[in-house]
Amino acid sequence: MNISEILALIVSYMKVQIEYTEFKLKSYKEWNEDECEDSCCENSTVSISDETEPSFDEKFREEWS
Repeated sequence: MNISEILALIVSYMKVQIEYTEFKLKSYKEWNEDECEDSCCENSTVSISDETEPSFDEKFREEWS
């Protein structure tokens, strides 16, 4: 087995893993929509900021300094 065959196996493995993850996400989203019909789930959803550097307001800085 040469390096190109090994790399081809790794690439095919990663493609299958991506497909599997997409399937799991789709399945979770369908399950989550069925389970949560009101706004309670929206409050428990975590959102990720697009900021590259963390920023904190002064009240937070006072509490943690």
